[in-house]
Amino acid sequence: MSEAPSSTLWLAAGAGITGVLLGGAAVYLGARGDVAPQAQVRATPPSPEAAPADRQPPPAAPTLAEAVAKTMDSVVNLESSQGLGAGVIVDPSGIVLTNYHVLAEALRPPPTLFGTRLGAMPVLTARFADDHVVGASVLVADPDEDLAIVRLERPEGETLPYAAAAIGRSGELVVGQEVFAVGNPLGLRNTVSRGIVSALDRTGVLADPQQAVLQLDASINVGNSGGPLFNLRGELVGIVTARRQQAEGIAFALPMDHVRGFLEALTTPDGARSGVIGVTLGSSDAPPEAAVSLGYRAGLVVERVAAGGPASKAGLESGDVIVALRGKRLDGLSDTRTPALAAHLQKTVRGMFEGEVLGVTVIRGAKVLELSVEIAAASERDQIRIDAEELLGLGLAPSAMRPTIARVMPGTQLWGDPDLLVGATLSSVMGTDVAGYEDLAERLGEMRRIRQQRGGSPRVLVGFVKDGERHAALLRLSQ
Repeated sequence: MSEAPSSTLWLAAGAGITGVLLGGAAVYLGARGDVAPQAQVRATPPSPEAAPADRQPPPAAPTLAEAVAKTMDSVVNLESSQGLGAGVIVDPSGIVLTNYHVLAEALRPPPTLFGTRLGAMPVLTARFADDHVVGASVLVADPDEDLAIVRLERPEGETLPYAAAAIGRSGELVVGQEVFAVGNPLGLRNTVSRGIVSALDRTGVLADPQQAVLQLDASINVGNSGGPLFNLRGELVGIVTARRQQAEGIAFALPMDHVRGFLEALTTPDGARSGVIGVTLGSSDAPPEAAVSLGYRAGLVVERVAAGGPASKAGLESGDVIVALRGKRLDGLSDTRTPALAAHLQKTVRGMFEGEVLGVTVIRGAKVLELSVEIAAASERDQIRIDAEELLGLGLAPSAMRPTIARVMPGTQLWGDPDLLVGATLSSVMGTDVAGYEDLAERLGEMRRIRQQRGGSPRVLVGFVKDGERHAALLRLSQ
């Protein structure tokens, strides 16, 4: 499984996946946090003599063989003229999850005498364990997430021998827990690989170095990509995505909690919003004394915690010093200056989906605390501000009535006077008027689609008004 080639998001016209979302996972997402808390009642355990004589022992834990038998019908082997891989059915309508890089070559337009033919539908087949074969079409392929969604073709009146996988929670996995993968290694269909979870929240593995993955010691080979990772209850907890080619028994899987967020982003209007935790950080560049006294050479001071936000619910307090994320110390990064550490935290959080959990290590006084922060989705106004930073390279004033430029973000290439921009009100983006935040949100949405389709960072012409005079500037974000 080689690293996915650079490309752009591929979305089939009329894909129609809205509302088709992980049967069981949709129940979890819809129910989370909506149930009123129940009063805790502590029952007095019966005395030994009061216990019924025919009490049955608890059921035995499922064996590997039982779990494999339970899950095998949800696994499909995906084949094209350009390669092979695996996938897992996550919805009874025939929706299959796999890796983007399994389909990357098939998605490339075929050459013709006149160049390339655009818009060609990849030809895929899905093969089941009993050699039953059906056609399949790609609905979504996202190289940034290395995820793709495929729909199985169901001939009218034909019942296909498949079942949707039960969806589990990767956040409940622990190091040392037994798991198994099912895939298509070297064309050997429905091969089972047994192993353990070797590490959680491993970063620096995928093209996006901050994307956390599960590390496994299962035997994974070419063709396992896109296949499912199950726990012994037969629940889908990950999508196998990569292996370390220079070693044996080192492989990685995308955690199911993150995959669930990806699907939610595709199927709900607000699902694509960036992650937030609700903290304001201090700006001092000196290592905090509380951290230094405990052997940490760098950290981020929490200046303010938003009431009722994710950080507050997790127990973070003003004055805490963040010294590690996902168990990795901040002073181990190459750049430990406060702006770089803040950018690292910001990028990590924004790249996560609502409901994912971020492990944070903080110093409070003389104590080291391990906290778990459940990511929330940005509000509509905050998302506009985030998109303006990431797509225009402009920081907006948070409380202004109209989109007002507070700063030019580091890394922004600007043809124009940056000092003139600060304090100005945006009046147009890409030649289209911006009367307020709603207009700006539409322009930023268009920019995001252009960036996905073309890749890279296009030059963007923005118009702005300062002191009653109209000006223009050409912006481009550096890669």
